Amino acid sequence: MQPDRAALIEAARALAPFVAARAGEAEELRRIPDATMRELVDAGLFRLYQPRRYGGLEADYALQIEIALEIGRACGSTAWVQGVLASHAWVLGMMEPAAQDDVWRGNPDALVANAFFPGQPHCTPVEDGYVLDGVWRFASGIDHCDWVNLNVQVPLEGELEHRFMLAPKRDWTIVDDWFATGLAATGSKALRLDRVFVPRHRTLRTIDCRGGPTPGSAVNHSYLYRLPLMGAFPLGIAAPALGLAQGMLDVTMAENLTKKTAVGVPTLDVPAVQLRLATAAAEIDAAIALLRAAGRDIDGFEVASHGLESRARWRRDMAYAVMLCVQASERLYPLIGARGLARGNPVQRHWRDLHAIGSHAALSWDGQAQTFGRVAVGLPPADRRL
Repeated sequence: MQPDRAALIEAARALAPFVAARAGEAEELRRIPDATMRELVDAGLFRLYQPRRYGGLEADYALQIEIALEIGRACGSTAWVQGVLASHAWVLGMMEPAAQDDVWRGNPDALVANAFFPGQPHCTPVEDGYVLDGVWRFASGIDHCDWVNLNVQVPLEGELEHRFMLAPKRDWTIVDDWFATGLAATGSKALRLDRVFVPRHRTLRTIDCRGGPTPGSAVNHSYLYRLPLMGAFPLGIAAPALGLAQGMLDVTMAENLTKKTAVGVPTLDVPAVQLRLATAAAEIDAAIALLRAAGRDIDGFEVASHGLESRARWRRDMAYAVMLCVQASERLYPLIGARGLARGNPVQRHWRDLHAIGSHAALSWDGQAQTFGRVAVGLPPADRRL
């Protein structure tokens, strides 16, 4: 039985005013407030892609676009954390059933973060698993998570093999280093691990997740757990940009309804203002259409002929949609004037958050355009996990 899509979107829409009211508090805390996290949990918005056998919803993959549109209008950091944590449950659903049991058997509400490896933490293969040592960074939402999925490069003969490796909260220490100008409330802090053993069943070779059976799909039968991981994952981090840009347009329109120029002309009567509003609105609508089309394509992955070209196009379109949203923010920001500089004005926060999303490696236009260009002319992508 499919989850009630409309009800989930309405739940996100109903939460948005409360999320917006705490957006300033979230930035002060540098993480999502506990009250907001409880509301997201109660609404089931972290369970979108959790397997049904643990009480998850196994919703269509494109649904996260609509959820992010609603929450992102209120707070980009909250939309980001909701999206990435929901997507990490999807990744866990691809892992060995024993790993899923480790996380969810005792607590179906357990949340999983993700952390990266700037520099090179140490990974030592041992019997039945791996020993990890070092610092991993950018673990969004980590203050609220029970587990973390670490990006790890496993040393093999002459090359490195990328794996995800699951570690519970007892195995890591949070390094409070997240002082950022954009997505400031995501709490994307670093983690330190000291000689931590990860059993082999809690690891996933990402090269094996390019579309088709995965270790988890043997027990989780939804198409979700057979999707190409690296080709599809950035949809969830691109989608908050849509809500941020739409929210920025909404606020800009509202603030200019009664605003006048220095000579007393209503700003909405100024042709240059009308042009900026129209162009930004078209860019946002185009971005929404691009992401929705990519989402439909991903959801139809198993009933259509999709290959590397499709995956490269998804990544291209996700990055382009974010670039369109950033461009729209640049057009809108001058229309607010000095009022937009105030810390309490959501426009300046949306502007900062949009630029932060646009700087993510998976959404950088230069990188994703290059990948598409290589594939389009018959060259292999630089990242063979795609």
